[in-house]
Amino acid sequence: MSMTITTSAHQQHSESVNGQATGRAMLQGYQCLCPGHIAAGDIVAANFDVRDVHTGGGQYLVEEIEEGRVVWSGCRSMVRVPGGISVDVDGRHNWVTFPDLSAVGWRVVGIVETVYRPARHQ
Repeated sequence: MSMTITTSAHQQHSESVNGQATGRAMLQGYQCLCPGHIAAGDIVAANFDVRDVHTGGGQYLVEEIEEGRVVWSGCRSMVRVPGGISVDVDGRHNWVTFPDLSAVGWRVVGIVETVYRPARHQ
């Protein structure tokens, strides 16, 4: 993902393996906006070692790839279902199921573990 990753001594993170981030890191909310879940002022704890959508679902960090280049990155709610992967495509509970994410040119690069929201916005 094209984003600044902030780490501390309590987090394990290596910058990249094969051009992709690995380990756990903190992100600024504006780097992975997800309507209804992540706002610009939030701090997000992410795990870049998770690259598959699980049956339990969650908010996943995704990249859209066109002609081998990242043209968009963000976060979307996803869950694995019998027919593939169901994605809340706009954050408004408009779920669409795809056989796999390559059908829309997306790849999962991590999962959101925790969202920290400033108290003034709660």
